[in-house]
Amino acid sequence: MTKEVKTTRNLKVIEQSGYRYQATPTVMLKGKWLSEFGFDIGTHVKVECEDGRNIARYMRVDKLIRPFKDRLDVGDLTLTAAVELSYLSEDEQEAVTARDVKVDEKTAKAVRAAAGELTEGKLEEILHPAKAPAKATMISVKIPAEAEEKYFSGLKAKDRTDLVMHALEAWFAGKEAAYVQQ
Repeated sequence: MTKEVKTTRNLKVIEQSGYRYQATPTVMLKGKWLSEFGFDIGTHVKVECEDGRNIARYMRVDKLIRPFKDRLDVGDLTLTAAVELSYLSEDEQEAVTARDVKVDEKTAKAVRAAAGELTEGKLEEILHPAKAPAKATMISVKIPAEAEEKYFSGLKAKDRTDLVMHALEAWFAGKEAAYVQQ
C-alpha cells in the first residue's frame, strides 16, 4: 500500500519568547514530510515575505542547480524565472546554464514547457528566437516649396506617396529601357 503524500500543510503563527522575553510571532516548519520534498537537514532556505506565495517559491528554488542559485542570489535571475527553471531535470538545467544567457520569466516558461523533450535545437530556438524581418518604414524627403505647390497641392499624404512611387517607377523603367537600347 502506497502512502499518500500531502502537498499542502496548514501552519499556525504561534507566540514564542523573543528579544527581552517579548512575545514574537513564530512559524515552525518541521517533520519528516520536509525531507520527502527534498528539504533535508542542512538545506538552506531563503525566505522573503512579500505575500504568502513567495514562501512556497523560495522552497521550490532549492531544486535548482548551484549556478542558478548563484544567479538568483546576485539578482541575475528573478524569483519567478527561477521557479520555472526548478521544474527542469538537472541535465536540462545544466544545458541551459551552459549557454550562459540571461533567462527572463518568459524564456523560463518556454523552456519549462519543453521540459522532458528539450533538445539542443529546441533550446537554441527558445534562447535565441529568430527575429522577424523589419517592416518597411517611411523616410522623409525634402523637396523645394515650389515643387510641393506645383505637384502635391491639395493631395493627401497617401496620395503623395503613391504619386512619388509611380513617378520613381516610371523614371527608373525609362532609364533601364534607355540603357538597354544603347
